[in-house]
Amino acid sequence: TLDNGLKTFIVNAGDQDLIRVELIFKNVDWDVKKPLQAFAVNSMLNDGTSKLTAEQIAEKIDYYGAFLQTDYNFDHSEVSLYTL
Repeated sequence: TLDNGLKTFIVNAGDQDLIRVELIFKNVDWDVKKPLQAFAVNSMLNDGTSKLTAEQIAEKIDYYGAFLQTDYNFDHSEVSLYTL
């Protein structure tokens, strides 16, 4: 656990030269009346920012031979980065 309370885990899963960085967030404001809220927020992660378009982000990630994946569930959202 880091000083800011962030839990970290390191798993050595073998001899492959693959690194996966996975960020898992609680959906603290999940509301049964808004079932698509987590989906919408997670989808926006792939749509770009105020400074970079989705294409620019994809190019930067691709430049390093990496792959970005997002996923969601009713209680958590995930952002995973895979790279060599």
